[in-house]
Amino acid sequence: MLAWIMVAIATAGAPYLESDPLATRADAAARAEAVEAAGCDAKVVRRFLQGDGWRFVVRVAGPITAPCRVALDAVDAPPASGREDAGAIDPDDPGVDEGGVPMDGEDTDAVVATGDAPRAREVLQRMVRRHRGPVGAVGEARPDAVVFRFRRRAQGRVIDHVYARRGDDRYLEIQVVEGAGRSSRAGLVDGCPWYDGAVDHPLDAEATAQAFERFSPEQVLAFATSLTGPEPDLPDPDTLRVERPAGEGTLVLVFPGDRAVPPLRIEVDEATSRVVSVSRGPAEVAVVRRYEGWREQEGAALRPVRVITTRGAQVLDELEIEELDGAPVLPDEWFPACSTE
Repeated sequence: MLAWIMVAIATAGAPYLESDPLATRADAAARAEAVEAAGCDAKVVRRFLQGDGWRFVVRVAGPITAPCRVALDAVDAPPASGREDAGAIDPDDPGVDEGGVPMDGEDTDAVVATGDAPRAREVLQRMVRRHRGPVGAVGEARPDAVVFRFRRRAQGRVIDHVYARRGDDRYLEIQVVEGAGRSSRAGLVDGCPWYDGAVDHPLDAEATAQAFERFSPEQVLAFATSLTGPEPDLPDPDTLRVERPAGEGTLVLVFPGDRAVPPLRIEVDEATSRVVSVSRGPAEVAVVRRYEGWREQEGAALRPVRVITTRGAQVLDELEIEELDGAPVLPDEWFPACSTE
């Protein structure tokens, strides 16, 4: 969770919440979008901070209902989860267009064939087979039941997360281990949201469910999770170039980007066909996810043990994946009966 600050407006007495300062408007806009999805009034405010220059904060006006509080907790999910290009570009930069590609006056609308399509297709096929495990051991895109536990380190904070799914029901626990923030528990059972055991009205089950999704393995692990499903999120081989960095022992699949899609780089270990990293955006501002310590699960499908997200020399966050179980036994206390009282 971001260190949200309750501020009393002196003239009107109306409270609002503000996030910690964020480096780019895109970072703030991505977080504001999650809050607005919960039906809350969120906007991005630009501020000048002495010694740091221009920064951006997310401001949320009251009333702060249960779905809003869940969304505010969810706002500090791993950066750009499920949208790996989000936050990589500052839209105020006049040298970058909306697609995240530096504007140099050239027409980049057309897809350019690289001539590396056969090699790229072979690398992609081997990568998918390795991550899925034995041939035919393809998991569901979204299993009905799952438990996902992970620890996140970011901005001097250490936070443990437990996300559970049971059909349409959800459970989310956030435990602050180190740093600022407040631990919380929330859930959604039979369409009834609850937050730390209390229910506020009005309730919005759909918005609450959307807030929970930011903590799902499909969103947090994104590309890595898609590889074990029936429809992996892969680029067209005809658009890729294959590179072999000297001395790295890896192959890199490169999509140069166009006006609709930012550049993409998928680095694969040449010996094991395991994904090493995924990078989205122009090189100088790209968000890079590096996957480490792949572990075999049931059916020999792979999941990462650690995910490190960086932009340039800055480490945005580090995730330690403690559990990802697609056939769990779920505690009844995580899903209390819905009450209409």
